[in-house]
Amino acid sequence: MCFPPPASFTNLNYKIMKKQNITKLVVAAGVLALLATAVSNASEATSDNTSSSAVFSHIRSTYNIPSDLMYTTTHFWVMSIGGDLYRVGLTDFGQEDIVGDVVFVDLPAVDDTFESGESVGSIESIKCVIDLTADGFYGTVTEINEALDDSPGNINSDPYASWIFEFRGGIVSLLDAEAYGNLIGNYRR
Repeated sequence: MCFPPPASFTNLNYKIMKKQNITKLVVAAGVLALLATAVSNASEATSDNTSSSAVFSHIRSTYNIPSDLMYTTTHFWVMSIGGDLYRVGLTDFGQEDIVGDVVFVDLPAVDDTFESGESVGSIESIKCVIDLTADGFYGTVTEINEALDDSPGNINSDPYASWIFEFRGGIVSLLDAEAYGNLIGNYRR
């Protein structure tokens, strides 16, 4: 239902408001069209009989997914560095598609203990803040990468060399490289 403008509005103000409302409707229609396309593409991808190894192969050509690492569903990598000692960082996909340009890393403190599922710190970018969640592992922080205090963007330039922290502990449940590739393949379809 359309209401007449208040008496204080001039005819010019009314025309501007009317044009702005039409613009909003056009933008809303465009958003709905994009949403319909996304839903259509998602249903096609679901009905696609592409094998998981083909998806993994395509993702491996797009992102660096080292096969000697373990991965969380929250886009962190975990590397065994001997015995019960591990190193953690953000994946290539995580830094590129999820976070973007990293501007700050809230590092945990040495000797902090954590359980699987707990937040250990956070990563800030120009577009978001994500929790650094111990998704699938637990332990005690033994070392932090202090270079990230001055150069958090190192995570973007080389996510696998720019580890975030090391811990002594254990693994509950992590993905191998192929499973992680398939996981992010579902994001990209």
